Amino acid sequence: MKLKSLCEEIATIDSVDDIKAFKQLVSQSYEWLESAFTLQPIDELVTGRAIFIDTLLQRLWTLYGLANERGLALCAVGGYGRGHLQLYSDIDLLIVSKKTLKRDVQEKVGQFITMLWDIKLDVGQSVRTIKETVKLAKDDISIATNLVESRMLSGCDQTFVDMWHAVNEKDTCWTSKAFFAAKYEEQKARHAKFNGTSYNLEPNIKENPGCLRDIQSIGWVAKKHFKEYDGKGLVGHGYFTQDELDELVECRMSLWRLRFALHLVAGRSENRLLFDYQPDVAAMMGYGDDSKTAVEIMMRAFFRTVRRVSELNQMLLQRFRYDMLNQTIQSRKTINDDFCLLDGNISPTHNNVFESPEDILRFLKTIADNPHVQGLDTNCIRQLRNARRRFQSAYYVERAECRQLIIELFKHPHFFDFAWDIMHQYGILQAYLPEWDHIVGMMQFDLFHAYTVDEHTHRLVKHVNHYFQPHNTQFPRCGRIVRNFDKPELIYIAAIFHDIAKGRNGDHSTLGAKDVAIFCEAHDIEKSDADLIAWLVENHLLMSVVAQRRDIYDPDV
Repeated sequence: MKLKSLCEEIATIDSVDDIKAFKQLVSQSYEWLESAFTLQPIDELVTGRAIFIDTLLQRLWTLYGLANERGLALCAVGGYGRGHLQLYSDIDLLIVSKKTLKRDVQEKVGQFITMLWDIKLDVGQSVRTIKETVKLAKDDISIATNLVESRMLSGCDQTFVDMWHAVNEKDTCWTSKAFFAAKYEEQKARHAKFNGTSYNLEPNIKENPGCLRDIQSIGWVAKKHFKEYDGKGLVGHGYFTQDELDELVECRMSLWRLRFALHLVAGRSENRLLFDYQPDVAAMMGYGDDSKTAVEIMMRAFFRTVRRVSELNQMLLQRFRYDMLNQTIQSRKTINDDFCLLDGNISPTHNNVFESPEDILRFLKTIADNPHVQGLDTNCIRQLRNARRRFQSAYYVERAECRQLIIELFKHPHFFDFAWDIMHQYGILQAYLPEWDHIVGMMQFDLFHAYTVDEHTHRLVKHVNHYFQPHNTQFPRCGRIVRNFDKPELIYIAAIFHDIAKGRNGDHSTLGAKDVAIFCEAHDIEKSDADLIAWLVENHLLMSVVAQRRDIYDPDV
């Protein structure tokens, strides 16, 4: 039985005493949603559940005699207000009135809410006057955000309009400027909780950087500023191209489907894709029955999705920051013919700065040469993303000038300060090295790692770079040792390659040593240096093996 048929059945129930009939329809809706997961587009499931809940709430509101109460409105807020409900997502409601409710109306509202609990709906509700709603929204950005996405379900239209206008259009509550500033800081704080990375092995599909919250943040800010938001307004106002909007929608669909499957497997509302859930979720998503292989394929697709979301989110919020905060560029510095520095962000001076793979590597050198670069501006991200697509099949390592440039970068005293992060974040290294592409988003099924193979290596290289800094006080002995080394690039190359052969058949240390030997030969690295790098890669597990598995008090050890 489809949801449409269930909605039609709701209309035939004419008494609030028929709890059994309502409960049965709720149960049947879950059964249909579960059975339809592999058959129906995910957007039809999340919007379909919202429509079913709309119909159910509206019928109960009417049966309790609340639909005709003057000055009283039933509103959907939050995710439910957007018209989207995952399988076990909370149903957030606001019951708003012009004045304090009379006792008899309060009793009806209480009975209505109790009924929702009785029929096993997970409801979060607030009962407030317009005045109380506005006051709370002024003081709490979370409440204000929920109300940005509010919509009318049943009751007095004018009450809803007055509330929505007071919260979303009057400057006495949150101006779009103040709202954006608060949401921007909120996102930064949320990202910091996850150490600023999307590449956690047990990601939170809702809260992680690059996940659903980052997509929702775009919608919240746009809806507050433009008053209505279907995505097309962002294209019309020049914030996104149509291709970028389509990409964002595609990413949202992927994350929706993953979250829906997670709810199915967990049997409840759950956003953490824990190890225990991953094999069953992967099987449900159609990645196959071989649990480890299926999980790896699923998670690599997930990590690629969140990288795309992060890039689009960064592009848009940066534009919003200037437009909505009415900021003008405070500092402009010309770097060269291709780039300038705008308030700390590197920006192209024309639309053809990435005409070849060599241009992209030279761009990284420009960042390394200019320690004041703090980030990429929107235009730079857009051009870099487009160039990445054009050159994705042309591995840079096959080009002589690229090979020369990469070694120059590894030798650069400031490359690993920030340019290395850009190389990793925007997929440049995986375009350069086919072997690196293999480990991007690769899971590690052990208790020793918290991140994917590529993110683990990225962070290792950052730690090595920290040892070389004169201000390093955390590991002074390491600092003294490495600063006496006259070829730091050899250590960096070894670090980059130490886990590059993971996931292949065989000992990854031995295979990685062979890979780095080939790399060194292709890049004209001296034989003695190449042998040292290969030795480091092949023996990088020696210390942990000795420390964890050998008796260090044994003279032979």
